[in-house]
Amino acid sequence: MNDATASAFRWVSSTAYMVLMTNVIVALIAMPAVLLFITTDTADTWHAMLLIAPFAAPVTLAAFRVIAEFTTDTSAPVVRTFFRSVRTDFRRAILVGLVSTAAGVILVVDIGVVWGTRFGALAIPVFAMLIVVLAATTMTVLVALSVEPEARLLVTFRVALVLSIRSWYLSALSLTTVAIFASFVIAQPVLGLGFACTPALYIVWANARFSLRAVLPDPVVDQAGHASSHAMIGESR
Repeated sequence: MNDATASAFRWVSSTAYMVLMTNVIVALIAMPAVLLFITTDTADTWHAMLLIAPFAAPVTLAAFRVIAEFTTDTSAPVVRTFFRSVRTDFRRAILVGLVSTAAGVILVVDIGVVWGTRFGALAIPVFAMLIVVLAATTMTVLVALSVEPEARLLVTFRVALVLSIRSWYLSALSLTTVAIFASFVIAQPVLGLGFACTPALYIVWANARFSLRAVLPDPVVDQAGHASSHAMIGESR
């Protein structure tokens, strides 16, 4: 086996391990919530789902951190990286989850208030679009935090909002991917979480990472030969 073949084999095996282990961890954490959703009437358990929803942010951020680490070092420890992110980033990630969930609830309630009224014909499309923008912004914020953990949240939200709208085609692809993945999980929870989770999250991460390249460039080697990253979001803290 020559060096190129051995290198390709190591990359494939490392990728397979990263995908499998991330899928397993996320599946174990998310399975209770998924089972609650698919085995109960959401009209009776919606309040429980709302309480659980913000906790998706720390798990998603941890998975994004694994992907971010893997793209720079294929030998990065998956399990350790995931739970280190959960431990160190939990407070910031849960804040993102709480803000996004609260904003989403407000927009859904607004839709319910104007539903069936003359004003609703104009307001509902606006509220629906705001929900889409909120979802895209939240994903971009989590990706930004996976790359620049110390970024200021308020600055990150503002930048993510602008870039999510500017790169609307990438946001649309990410949201479509999430919608397909969610449908798959609802139909086949074990297969969805066990096989499709990390690939779906990678698509979302890659799209958001590309849109963030202007403010969070990939690490470059400076003149002294040291890796450096001039992150505008990070420099704003």
